[in-house]
Amino acid sequence: MTDLIEEWAGRLLALAPELSQEQAHSYVRELVAAAQNAQNAEAEEAAFSREE
Repeated sequence: MTDLIEEWAGRLLALAPELSQEQAHSYVRELVAAAQNAQNAEAEEAAFSREE
């Protein structure tokens, strides 16, 4: 996972060099966490729908 965050933080820094490295890493970590939460919510909803 760390490699993924490094890769995307690097891409973000290339597009927005005014960001600090820590800001870029923090943003990417938050984005990954939000995506994981959304995916988990979808999976829970799908499991609930199958149970009904």
